[in-house]
Amino acid sequence: MPELSHQSLLDALGKRYDSASARVVLAELLETTRLEARDRYTEDEVERLCRALERVDRRATRAVAALRHGLSWQTREAPTPAAVEAAPFPGGGPDDLPEPEPAPDLPFPNPDPLPDEGVPGPEPEPDLPFPEPEPEPDTPVPTPPAVRFVVHDVHTEPGQAVFLCGDHAALGAWDPQGAVLLDPTDYPSWSKRLELAPGTALSFKFGVRDDAGGVRWQPGDNHVVVVPPDGEAVHEVRWEG
Repeated sequence: MPELSHQSLLDALGKRYDSASARVVLAELLETTRLEARDRYTEDEVERLCRALERVDRRATRAVAALRHGLSWQTREAPTPAAVEAAPFPGGGPDDLPEPEPAPDLPFPNPDPLPDEGVPGPEPEPDLPFPEPEPEPDTPVPTPPAVRFVVHDVHTEPGQAVFLCGDHAALGAWDPQGAVLLDPTDYPSWSKRLELAPGTALSFKFGVRDDAGGVRWQPGDNHVVVVPPDGEAVHEVRWEG
């Protein structure tokens, strides 16, 4: 039974597509016809591939012709050596017959080239409707746990700054010189967002310091806040006094 190799299929598809597209098209055809990729394909399997290619790409005339031409060439029978006639020898037995001459090695002719007349040339891009991969859904990025500190109605003079100071090292460990400076987001309101370890308990106060080193603490007791396990907590107070 005539067969075609996997490379022969790719060579035939090369009449229509470039090498990369030919491999993609062959993979799609094998999936459409429910065939597995292997080294050689039977005449029936090649015909199924041809019909599938004709359905999805009507311009693949040369590729289909090359596939069927390769099969038709495989069906040609090589000439067999002529029979050697045994000459009768009077009185001779079977051992007296001459040895037959070996058949000459006949060259196997190359397949005839396909005619180019009336056959459209290859297009730069395949017309097969290959499905586009679906985009992967966006994975939400978790927000690190944080606390936003806000204090309102803090009026300052030139050279003064509002700070946040507390018992945690990130808050200066009650040292105003190492405290966290707040931003005048909406003067006279001040705020600062700090990302800290979840579950951390903070004791703190707001204050005002000047360039000369003077410090004025917010009146009243210390504030206490616990960092949430995720997201952002807002601690908002008003300066009084």
